[in-house]
Amino acid sequence: MSKRAPQGNMDILANNPVLKSFVAGSFSGTCSTILFQPLDLVKTRLQNPIPATLGAPATPGMFNLIGHIVEKEHLRGLWKGMTPSLTRTVPGVGLYFSSLHWLKGKYVEPGKELEPLQAVVLGVVARSMSGVCMIPITVIKTRYESGVYEYRGITSALRAIYKTEGVKGLCCGLVPTLFRDAPFSGLYLLFYSQTKQALPQGNYCLYGCSAFKNISQLKEVQNPKNDINCPLKNQAMKD
Repeated sequence: MSKRAPQGNMDILANNPVLKSFVAGSFSGTCSTILFQPLDLVKTRLQNPIPATLGAPATPGMFNLIGHIVEKEHLRGLWKGMTPSLTRTVPGVGLYFSSLHWLKGKYVEPGKELEPLQAVVLGVVARSMSGVCMIPITVIKTRYESGVYEYRGITSALRAIYKTEGVKGLCCGLVPTLFRDAPFSGLYLLFYSQTKQALPQGNYCLYGCSAFKNISQLKEVQNPKNDINCPLKNQAMKD
């Protein structure tokens, strides 16, 4: 029976491409989150509007801030907020890829490559869908990483925010988040699909395009919108 169970699970994935996309996306999200959580933490604290609350210099550089975190919170402090990050990223990336697969199956003819406009629209819609679903966890993740809030867990954080700020607090920063993530997703899906079509077909080409797409997901080139996004989610610090 134990040998049949894995085979049965593989059959389920093989027969449900949307679920397969969700699982693959969730796994890639888990790996990238664990690897790059320290950089995400440093980015959030650099954009924190009240760095003095952390005991850090008013305008710390990236390496100075890393040293400060290691000194005050030890090496594990660089991975602070890992739980909310995984809670957001694992289902969030899974939702993005499964939504994208579903949208392609519904609006793109089988066997046809994505046209430029289709790539942009599908990327924007898929990221918007996952972003709206995961915004409460995004708020908690940002506050965890800020070093200001001391929530005991995700559930207690949800209760505390809802009690003091209501639903509005759980959705704080949704608009700038969508303005940052949705166009970016549309652009990198556009570049990925068009680059893959332009280059000669082959394993190395496909691997290279896939790497470009995955790396692009980790880059947030809209830094001005990030500077708006984090203060919005941490706005309670001013109250």
